[in-house]
Amino acid sequence: MWAFGNLFQDAAAPLGSLFTLIGAVSGAYFGIKVSNDTSQRSQGAIERAHGRAEEANKRAQQAHATAQQALAELAPDVARRIVQGGSGEAAR
Repeated sequence: MWAFGNLFQDAAAPLGSLFTLIGAVSGAYFGIKVSNDTSQRSQGAIERAHGRAEEANKRAQQAHATAQQALAELAPDVARRIVQGGSGEAAR
């Protein structure tokens, strides 16, 4: 611009406004893009965590069902002591 300074003396204000506009638009675009990318990454992390929680819940339900089956195979007085959480000394 210095080589053609005489040509741009009257154009300095419009060029400044144009560069400001371009900077504002590109800044807004990249700001929105980064925000969107971050949102997508967060959503992915939430979905993975939800999947792990569902898997853990399923395993806990299977363990509970196995424990119920094991209790059903025991003698009633032994199963009752186990469910009550005692060693059975007070029940005797």
